[in-house]
Parts: sequence; C-alpha cells; structure tokens
Amino acid sequence: MDYEGLVNLVTASSFRGYIGIEFARPTSSEDEGIHNTKRLLERYL
Repeated sequence: MDYEGLVNLVTASSFRGYIGIEFARPTSSEDEGIHNTKRLLERYL
C-alpha cells in the first residue's frame, strides 16, 4: 500500500481528524498489525 501517497492526500486536503486503522491477516495478531500500520503512517505525518 502507498502510505506516503495516502498521507499526502489527507494532509493536502487539510484534514485534521482521526485516521482509522483496520487490520486483518491470519499470520499476525490484530494488535500487532494495528501497531505496525500506525508506525508506517507516522513516518509520513
């Protein structure tokens, strides 16, 4: 997934709300997946 592109779209629109994270993968726990996705998003914020 292009997280940098997604974050650029969100910030360009002046959005200042919450970003929801959903995660579903049979090889990782939900908590682990959400934590990892959050870290990826924070790289570009």
